[in-house]
Amino acid sequence: MLGIRLVRLIEQHSEALSRGLSEQIRSSERTSDFKQIPSKDLRLAATEVYRNLGEWLLQKTERDIATRFKAIAFRRSAEGYQPASVRVGIDAYSRSLVAFPAARGVR
Repeated sequence: MLGIRLVRLIEQHSEALSRGLSEQIRSSERTSDFKQIPSKDLRLAATEVYRNLGEWLLQKTERDIATRFKAIAFRRSAEGYQPASVRVGIDAYSRSLVAFPAARGVR
């Protein structure tokens, strides 16, 4: 039950989480390549996953998720982004999902 409530909480706060992630990525030296992407585009990409987290967890396979993130990595690489920057950006997304419950006092 806690898992479902946590997923719903993340989905409900998708906009705030996306803004925070976008700001973190745009301000980090390790993801300086991403400064070329408009803030709105970064937020929209993150919001899609945050807002539909339940679907991602319940309906998508591990392969679906890997395919999605590999496609992002390949696209950014083709656009000239350094693979390390893409990796750090994806890691920042993952860390934001882990940090959110603690910040909200969810145990």
